[in-house]
Amino acid sequence: MRSAYTLRISLMDWQTYNGDSQMKIHTAQMTNSLEREEWYTPAQYIHAVKSVLLNIDLDPCSCAFANETVQAGIYINREENALLSSWPIVQTLYANPPYSAGVIAKFVERILDHHLTKGFQTGIVLINNVSDTKYWQQLAKASSLFCNTDHRICFVDSNGFQSKSNTRGQTIFLLTAQHSTAQHSTAQHSTAQHSTAQHSTAQHSTAQHSTAQHRFISSFRKYGVIAKAII
Repeated sequence: MRSAYTLRISLMDWQTYNGDSQMKIHTAQMTNSLEREEWYTPAQYIHAVKSVLLNIDLDPCSCAFANETVQAGIYINREENALLSSWPIVQTLYANPPYSAGVIAKFVERILDHHLTKGFQTGIVLINNVSDTKYWQQLAKASSLFCNTDHRICFVDSNGFQSKSNTRGQTIFLLTAQHSTAQHSTAQHSTAQHSTAQHSTAQHSTAQHSTAQHRFISSFRKYGVIAKAII
């Protein structure tokens, strides 16, 4: 689910509109923006997400209505503001963040930061297919796999109806712990520090990574093209 986290109208914004008709137009534009932000992930895609993650422990961009479908163990709503609040350490995460310009980049940064600091092991993130943006590139590089949909998802609006007004295709990213470690490993651990226990943990992480990839391919290949960023 994605929520309208930010729609700030300053006094000067209002003062630039002279006349009731112009203010009504501006009000309508704000209402439409809010409605577009309140788009929730349809049930069939959540089913595919759960086929990969098995359970969704955390959805940082949700609400009570959306969570009836997502059924995340923990969700963060608009009032709690996921950009400012702390996130719990979990095994799995699903996020369909708000797509507003200037907001989604912050959400992607927060999600990736939580992943890199081992805030979750495996996650799936759904955003618009905007491969020319920095945040899309960041997700692609951090992901194990991603699916570019061959269609536009008909998101569910706040009234429970599927919207036909989506103008873009989507990308669904798979984030795994093993891939995160490989992408962001450093030289601070010497060969002597790699104990048998650490080696065993790494093997377990690799196995989870492989299983998640297979599940992702099986669950999402019907929705579009599966790809992997080669860095």
